[in-house]
Amino acid sequence: MWSTLKQHIFRYASPEMISFLVVFAIAAASIVVGAKLLPWQPILGDEWAYAERSYTLVDTLHTPFQTTPFDWWGEAVPWWTRLSFHDHPPLQFWLRHFFAVPQTLDILAFAASILLMYGLTWQLLSRRWAMYAALLFSVSVGPRMFSLHVMIESLLLALTLASALTALLAYNDRRYLALWGFIAGLGMITKYTFAAPLLAEAMFLIFVCGKKVFKEKYLWYGVVLFFVTISPVAIYNLMLFFSVGHFDMQIAFALGQDTPEWTAQLGKLSRGGLIERVLGVGVALQMVSMVTWLMSMLLVLRMAVCEHRPCLAKPWLLPLLMGVSILGFNVFAVGSDPRFMMHALPWFILGIIWLLSHSVLPGRAIYLVAGLVFLAELTLTTGTLMPGRDYRVPGITVSPPVWYAHGEGRAWWVPR
Repeated sequence: MWSTLKQHIFRYASPEMISFLVVFAIAAASIVVGAKLLPWQPILGDEWAYAERSYTLVDTLHTPFQTTPFDWWGEAVPWWTRLSFHDHPPLQFWLRHFFAVPQTLDILAFAASILLMYGLTWQLLSRRWAMYAALLFSVSVGPRMFSLHVMIESLLLALTLASALTALLAYNDRRYLALWGFIAGLGMITKYTFAAPLLAEAMFLIFVCGKKVFKEKYLWYGVVLFFVTISPVAIYNLMLFFSVGHFDMQIAFALGQDTPEWTAQLGKLSRGGLIERVLGVGVALQMVSMVTWLMSMLLVLRMAVCEHRPCLAKPWLLPLLMGVSILGFNVFAVGSDPRFMMHALPWFILGIIWLLSHSVLPGRAIYLVAGLVFLAELTLTTGTLMPGRDYRVPGITVSPPVWYAHGEGRAWWVPR
């Protein structure tokens, strides 16, 4: 009966099309689940500020401790102040402006990340493992949790996966270098921490393509597209520097510039010392996903029982560089907060898939281990996000659950 059913299905659709439709259904289901979970989620940190400024596109926080160009100049505000925001690049504010419920952007970005995870794994390994990667990512607690909040992380993660996929495609077809440059520009005007995956992708292309990549015209098309895309933020920062003597908050903080207008940097967490940040990585990864610990155990098990260690194919250098770059950047630059460490999760998932696909275990045992990994992640996510569960992220203030909505004649925060 099953074989007859397969014949009827494959008569009208190829295996590739069927697998894509399955993953598309998983992504669509993630949107429905997100909409159901949304009313139960608390407000974390500075979500209110992101939501309000996305609606009005006016850069103000209504506080004397962190004033903005709109507060400095009032009605005579210069034209360039609308090109970006004083504390973050503008893309997430611009995109969120078009949605009545601000978290819609985050939920859609999470669904897009599932599809991108599928495409990335298919390019690296096979269609079957790509479906498993998409399924495992869809139930991972970190991306699911932060997709229910007005934060930058979900959009940034989707753009990181999109840029990694185009970099991988450019390994075989150099024409994708132009698209890679454009997506990299979008990542930079979403959040400056995109510099870490961008560096890893650039190193990957140089390593696998050699010096001849600099002779590719499509690379320079991509460079031009990159600078055109980031030009609003570049103009904003130059004009801000000429006007008040410093760049926006993120760049000024990184360069150690004096910012008398910002006596308090709202939303910034203390990074702590280097040792504290290194020790915090394990705690943060535990909160983000069980996958990280399961991968570590699988790696130790493989090294213990297998004498033959397979070589890492060139395309797999990209996930390795991405994971190392993001973890290193978090430890040495921005800190080990769970929302930052979440960006390492896709590369841990790819690490698990590589370990399973190169396992010495027989076929059925591999599927059993893969199923156990999935169930462990699903259990953690369900226990964390189930309605009524009071979860808290260290260092981030939590307010009671509300349903966010904005629009003409409606309040910002509408109680459940």
